[in-house]
Amino acid sequence: MEQLLSTLRFDRMTAACAGVVTVRQGDFYGFFGGDGLYAPCVWDEADYFREGLAAVRRGGKWGFIDRRGELAVPCVWEDAGIFEEGLAWVRQDGKLGFVSERGELVIPCVWDGAGHFSEGLAQVKRGGRWGFIDRRGEMVVPCVWDEASPFIDGMAMVQQNGKWGFADGNGEVVIPCVWDEAFPFESGLAQVRQG
Repeated sequence: MEQLLSTLRFDRMTAACAGVVTVRQGDFYGFFGGDGLYAPCVWDEADYFREGLAAVRRGGKWGFIDRRGELAVPCVWEDAGIFEEGLAWVRQDGKLGFVSERGELVIPCVWDGAGHFSEGLAQVKRGGRWGFIDRRGEMVVPCVWDEASPFIDGMAMVQQNGKWGFADGNGEVVIPCVWDEAFPFESGLAQVRQG
């Protein structure tokens, strides 16, 4: 490992995420990890590792590599996000859906926008409005919000008419949308600003 480190030169290194650093040599990206992972700089673009996989782009298409540096999900997607709770969003024909760690499209690409899964739900956008689906792709909370964030501590920040509030996993507004600014719950508290 030390011998490999002494021979490598990188133009750019990101902060470590999950023990892996994204590196760049010239115009190409790769990965280096303290556990011996070294994926050569052959990718046009690369995201960080999450749940053992990292999104990579080659030839204008995205896929995912594993911690051995091997392609786990082929580069066939227009864009891709990070894995959370075993699923990552991908874009196909301008629409978003979700793939499993095995590369299976488990939620079809029918959404205009999507976030990552948190507490079993992911925010999705259709017709300019946000709602939430479960891991089967079933609509749990209809797309009625101007904006929505992932669930943290059982609450999601939601925006309606330019004001923020909080909704629970059933879509019930628990804290009314009256705040000019809001931040996610942490340890039972959320910071908000009015005016």
